[in-house]
Amino acid sequence: MRLFAAIVSTGSFTAAASRLGMSKALASKYLNQLEQRLGVRLLQRTTRHLSLTDVGQIYYTRCQSLLEAVDELEAAIQDRQESPQGRLSITAPQTFGEGYLASAMALFLKQYPQVTVELNLTDRFVNLLEEGFDLGLRIGDLADSSLVARRLASIRIITCAAPWYLEQHGTPAHPRELGAHICVIDTNIDVPARWLY
Repeated sequence: MRLFAAIVSTGSFTAAASRLGMSKALASKYLNQLEQRLGVRLLQRTTRHLSLTDVGQIYYTRCQSLLEAVDELEAAIQDRQESPQGRLSITAPQTFGEGYLASAMALFLKQYPQVTVELNLTDRFVNLLEEGFDLGLRIGDLADSSLVARRLASIRIITCAAPWYLEQHGTPAHPRELGAHICVIDTNIDVPARWLY
């Protein structure tokens, strides 16, 4: 269809083939195939002149409007890709979201004003597909998954104690003494059975 329209608009197989990046022979072959498929002759051809048949004129008029619609659709899709818009649903752990995402969201929304962000901060494990989330931020090792995942950053986990706790229970001199102490563990992170120091 695009080739036929180019042949008519340029008035030449050579010019149309050049515009579409193909040989004149291939352009001629494709037009013959189109005419055979439609069962009509679209162009009257001589060695020096091309002219539309009556049915060719009808086909050309419709081709132009269809090709314009296709071009507009493709441009709209490309614009949408270049300038994101719509709803983006994100879930993240509560503490991480409160501590780090607020400023990142402000910058993101400033850069992409056509996007509406729905941010769900929760410490429970969220099934992204079942619960309709576009993006999930996780802390820790990723379980086997068919989802696309990318490491954004690494975190350091430290062992620490409040001064009052150390005053009451003593300061451990070696990591093996931690077993006798009260520990608070973040259950959002997969904690190994053995802590390595």
